[in-house]
Amino acid sequence: MNALPTGHALRGLLLASSLLIAPSAFAADATKIANDLVAAVEARGHQKASFESASAEGDDVVISNFKITGGRDNTITMPKLVVTAPQDRQPGGFTAARITADGGNGGDKDTVIAWKTAAMENAVVPSPAEITAEAKLTPFESLSVTEVSVAEGGRPPVTIAEIAATMTATAEGAIAGGTLYVGDIVVPKEVIAADEGTGEQLAELGYTDGLTLNVDLAGSYDDASQSLTLSSFSFEGAEMGKVAFSGSFGGLPRANLQDPKKADELAATVTIKDFTLRFDNAGLVERVLDMQGKAMGVTGAQFAEQIAGGLPLMLNFIGNPAFQEKVATAASTFLKAPKSLTITASPAAPVPVLQVVGAAQAAPQTIPDILSVGIDANK
Repeated sequence: MNALPTGHALRGLLLASSLLIAPSAFAADATKIANDLVAAVEARGHQKASFESASAEGDDVVISNFKITGGRDNTITMPKLVVTAPQDRQPGGFTAARITADGGNGGDKDTVIAWKTAAMENAVVPSPAEITAEAKLTPFESLSVTEVSVAEGGRPPVTIAEIAATMTATAEGAIAGGTLYVGDIVVPKEVIAADEGTGEQLAELGYTDGLTLNVDLAGSYDDASQSLTLSSFSFEGAEMGKVAFSGSFGGLPRANLQDPKKADELAATVTIKDFTLRFDNAGLVERVLDMQGKAMGVTGAQFAEQIAGGLPLMLNFIGNPAFQEKVATAASTFLKAPKSLTITASPAAPVPVLQVVGAAQAAPQTIPDILSVGIDANK
C-alpha cells in the first residue's frame, strides 16, 4: 500500500524513536544531561538536536522543548522530556530509571505525527564514541508509546493505539532478546483509497471501511551457538486473518549481524534449523473465493470445489509426487473449510541456506525433501 504513511511517516517515527533508543540521562547537572542527550542523537551525523531549558526537580531532570531535526524539514518536538534518577556511567553517557516524552509531535511538509505518551524504563544512554563503534549495549528494558497518529497528504490519520517493546541483555550488556507489539493500527478508508490498485482490490473484497491491523514480534539470540530464534512474527488483520512465522537459524555471528558492512557474509554461513509458517483465516479466504467465483459465474463454494479438484494436475510442475500429494490434500481440505494452513520445515540437521539456493537452481523438486517440509490444514 504505497499510499499508507510508511515513508515520510515512518521516517518521523524513527526520528522520535531514535531519541528513545539512543538518548537517556545522567545525574546532578541538568544541563549536562540535556547536552549528553543532544550528543547521543547527533552521534551518527544524520540528525541535529536542541533544547530550550533543563532543570533539576528532585530526582528528575526536566528538559523543555527538546527537538530532533533530520533532513531539510523533518522535526520532532517533545515539549517536556523527563529523565528520572539519572546516574553517570563510564566511558560516558548515563543510565536512567525512566524517561518520558509525552505529547510529542512533528513531521515535515507532507506528514504530521503525534503521540500521547512515551516512556522508557531502565534506559542506557551511551557516549557518542560507543554509538559510532556499535558497542554492545541494551538501550532499555521496556518502551511504550500510546495513541500515535500519523497523517499524510491531508488525509485522515493512521492511528496506533500502542507500541510496546522489551529487551533483555547478556552479562556483557549486549541484546539477548526482545519483543515488539504494535497494536490496533487503524488505517482509514481514505488512506486505502488513495492507492488506486490496492484500494480497488480491497474494495472488491468488501473492505470498504478501513483496516485494523496488529503486528507482534518476539525473538532471542544465543552467542554460544551463534543462533537466532524467532519465537513469533505475526501480522493480523481484523476480518482477514493472521499470518505467523517462527523459526530457528544458525551460523549467525553477532558481529556480522550488528555490522551492516558484514551483512553479505551471512549468506555464506546461515543455516535453517526449523521453521513454521501458519495462516489462520478470519474471513479473507471466503471473500477471495466469492470474488473469483463471481467472475466465473459461480458461487465461492463452487469455485473452491473446482480448484480443489484440479489441484493434482496443477501441482505436477513441482516434480515431487509425494510432496504434491501432501499439498493437494491439505489445500483441498483448506479450500472446502478454510480455517488454518500450516507449513513446517524440520530437517534432521541444520541446512545451509546456500544448499537450498543451489537446489532451487539445479533441482527445485528436492527442496521439500532437503528441508523435510510438511503441510497441514485445519490443525
